[in-house]
Amino acid sequence: MDAFIDFLISYGNPGMFIAALLSGSIAPFISSEAVIIALLAVGAEPWGLLLWGTIGNVLGGIIIYYLGYIGSPQGVERRFHINHDKMERATALVSEHGALAAGFGWIPLLGSAIIVVLGVMHADAPKTLLWMTLGKFLRYLVIVLSAVGISLLVGG
Repeated sequence: MDAFIDFLISYGNPGMFIAALLSGSIAPFISSEAVIIALLAVGAEPWGLLLWGTIGNVLGGIIIYYLGYIGSPQGVERRFHINHDKMERATALVSEHGALAAGFGWIPLLGSAIIVVLGVMHADAPKTLLWMTLGKFLRYLVIVLSAVGISLLVGG
């Protein structure tokens, strides 16, 4: 996996987009956070990484929302290898908060379950997209600001 992440890092913004797309959709175990931090460490422009990371991660979320929309809960659990407990927690969260729950779609592993469940439950797509985009953008913004702030503190 480290070699793949190194490969993504070597491509800058396109690598960030791919890492974010994969981590937001079919490969939630890929750390787009590690890619963005590594790219910032080698001097990549932070706002481009924020933009491409957000776009890729949201597109990944749209993909899994749609797959949930056309699938059944049991089929989604099998295809995405999401354990039943996570699906139940995500379902409870979505039942309580509706599309607003998409704002937590960035949480590793559980976030994918939330977005899939929103699709399965046919949650309002525009509201889901809005909250999902906001949550994913804010997560990357915090990472970028933290990394840039840390580099300023250590003299980078």
